[in-house]
Amino acid sequence: MGFFLGIKLGDQVKAYPISILNWHEAVNDRIDDYYYSISYCPLTGSGIVWDRSYGEDVNGFGVTGLLYNSNLILYDRLTNSHWSQMKMQSVRGDRAGEIALLYPLVEMTWEAWQAMFPGSSVLNTQTGYSRPYGQYPYDDYRENNDLLMVEMAHNDGRLPGKTRIHGIIHDDQAVAFLPQEFPDSIAICNSHLFGEPILIGGSGAMGCVISYYRTMEEDVVLEFKAVQEALPVIMTDNEGNLWNIFGEAIGGPRAGSCLRSTRCFNAYWFAWAAFYPHTEIKNFQELNR
Repeated sequence: MGFFLGIKLGDQVKAYPISILNWHEAVNDRIDDYYYSISYCPLTGSGIVWDRSYGEDVNGFGVTGLLYNSNLILYDRLTNSHWSQMKMQSVRGDRAGEIALLYPLVEMTWEAWQAMFPGSSVLNTQTGYSRPYGQYPYDDYRENNDLLMVEMAHNDGRLPGKTRIHGIIHDDQAVAFLPQEFPDSIAICNSHLFGEPILIGGSGAMGCVISYYRTMEEDVVLEFKAVQEALPVIMTDNEGNLWNIFGEAIGGPRAGSCLRSTRCFNAYWFAWAAFYPHTEIKNFQELNR
């Protein structure tokens, strides 16, 4: 059934098929008191979850039809300000320069998501629109590294353009990992990036990469290791806590605690490099030695 974007807010989880997002690009939704928008750009392969609360009001996002570096430009329905998805900030209007508030998001195969969260809600094809959701709307665009829709601000040939990467941004620095370099089993690496303790984890079979800061309150830095065949648990730490894919402690002395997510998302390399040209490409296998 392809790949899904998944979120967890409070005790609720929901999955969004990329096959539907390819056609609609923005979905305004809510879970309990959490109001959010899922945006997905099929031309750059990037998905983000926006907090659409705005003071005491509830905002909504739509698609302008404009592109920058092949990436979609959204508008918010309260102020009509324009937002660059991959820059994660407003670029025009009353809110220009404002940084978006985001919720954590994971991308993975349907099989992996269902194994972790069998009772999950799922966005279905009963959208009120007639679309061929089983078809990709841009023919061979995903496989053709030479095919781009617009001129890019920066071209970087270190990787083929349509290579999928997991990118992390920290201040004015950025790194990229390749999901295909992860083993099929769950793998976790305790690393230092940008001078910060960060864990990088993933599974090639699940099609998933995650990244979280490892520092807890009182500057305690945790050390993690992978846990196999115990879903939704994917890792434990040196204190004996059990953690899920959303960086939540679901067992142990820190149960109820959450790791701080990095500012990250998956995308095609050509687009990521255009927005973040100084990105360092990291090899997970070498990092984990």
